[in-house]
Amino acid sequence: AGRWLVPRLPNWRSAHPEIPLEIVGTDRTIDLQSGDADVAIRYMKTPPPGLVAHELFRDAYILVASPNLLSGEGLGALSLIESVWSENYKDAATWRLWLAMARNAIPDLPPIGEAGTLSFTGETHAIQALTAGQGIGICSDILVKPELEAGTLVKAVDFAMPGFGFYLAHVPRHPR
Repeated sequence: AGRWLVPRLPNWRSAHPEIPLEIVGTDRTIDLQSGDADVAIRYMKTPPPGLVAHELFRDAYILVASPNLLSGEGLGALSLIESVWSENYKDAATWRLWLAMARNAIPDLPPIGEAGTLSFTGETHAIQALTAGQGIGICSDILVKPELEAGTLVKAVDFAMPGFGFYLAHVPRHPR
């Protein structure tokens, strides 16, 4: 919500000033059937069952770091920065899964992150640690797009792990 949706709200609000908005950014699944919300953006591998769902876009997980770090001793000497995933995401972009997939795609992948791990409960804090040069991290290409465009983060390896879809979802035949 904070990294993708909020920056786009001014354009939407200017096109639809008559519609009041309440943005609820949460990792819990809001029950649309009970009327807790009119629409939701669900982050899932496949469309949410029982709802009308429109895939907005899909992300990929890439290895990023501050460009200053990549000129040093190599990826093995850097700390691994990660965001902690909710138990709902069994195919989450964990270091174990990302490294296994990357090693299959790049057999000569150099050692990565032998200096330990730094975990955050939110992506925003992990991204701040990455831009501050505290290590390398696996991030959604959509969430770090501003940093990639500004050059404060760069791709450390040419490999992307498939991510999830962002689905705009609502109850069938919802009146609003």
